[in-house]
Amino acid sequence: MKRHIATPTPTPIKKSVVVKKYYIKVGTFKDPSNAIKLVGDKGLHYKKIETDSGATRVLVGPYATRDDAKEDLDSVRKIAPDAFIYKGKIDYMGRGGLFLTRFNSRFGSIWVK
Repeated sequence: MKRHIATPTPTPIKKSVVVKKYYIKVGTFKDPSNAIKLVGDKGLHYKKIETDSGATRVLVGPYATRDDAKEDLDSVRKIAPDAFIYKGKIDYMGRGGLFLTRFNSRFGSIWVK
């Protein structure tokens, strides 16, 4: 008796789902442990991004709107006076529903899970 093995139909790859999110950039650090501790002590959600140079960018958020980010900006500036609002974009990449956040800067794009 011969068995028929079904082959899965490939799912199409979507180019981009544009969902913009806002973050507060705390800073970029060689050793981010102090910044992460201070942000965590304030009860804020944060994201770490490793740069090509080996430094770590610390972002607070995400926030749905710029106004939402502004509500926490003063609190973050007590930790990092130069903190500012940073816009990221959620993009769909590949099969299986993997979403990544793309951060654009003058040096190019960085993709983060």
